[in-house]
Amino acid sequence: MVCPVLPDEKSDTKYAKVLDGKIYYFCCARCLTKFSEDPQKYIAEMHNRATVYASAETTASAQVVPSVTEVISDVAGSSKPEPPLSDDERILRFAGYFHPLLVHFPIALVFTAALAEFFLAFTGRRFFAPVSLFAIRFAAAMIIFTALSGWAAASGGGEAAPSSTDWILEWHRWLGIGTASFTVLVAVVSLWISQESERLFYRWLLYLAAAAVGVTGHFGGMLVYGQNYFRW
Repeated sequence: MVCPVLPDEKSDTKYAKVLDGKIYYFCCARCLTKFSEDPQKYIAEMHNRATVYASAETTASAQVVPSVTEVISDVAGSSKPEPPLSDDERILRFAGYFHPLLVHFPIALVFTAALAEFFLAFTGRRFFAPVSLFAIRFAAAMIIFTALSGWAAASGGGEAAPSSTDWILEWHRWLGIGTASFTVLVAVVSLWISQESERLFYRWLLYLAAAAVGVTGHFGGMLVYGQNYFRW
């Protein structure tokens, strides 16, 4: 099946929308959002692509050309309704809805802490010291809920068929857990800073945490925007 919004991309069963008795599958959450904003536009484009394909003639040999309905059904998928979710699956799905909302806070806070620590080392101004400590501790508190909601987002809503993005999801999932655990560790280390040598150790741990957040966020971005989002 191909994505109705980006026909060059394969659709993923994790991104689906039911409309007029048909289930439409998309390659990523961004395409699902675009389709939801103006479904008739993309349905019309699907019809146009199917009509052009059906009217194409081959001179080399006779071929059986799919009908418009067959091509559209390949994009839309089966109209058979999915089985209802259990209460546990609904709870997981609902908890997962909060991941896009929560994820921005620990990312911003970890980078704020790292920048404050960098300016402290570069300028020597003690003003930046409490900013760094407050930001990393607040980030550690937020990142726990972010990781839990992310796990729920990946696990909730029923079974999903294997797809080309499964490896990205697994990397993002475990990098997220590892990054969350490491950020909490850095926050704990920040509680015992009393000497300059300890501050230096905390500083490098904080820089590593910021790098881990960036890598984890990149895999999350590929889940939403696709693997070729940064193509030249």
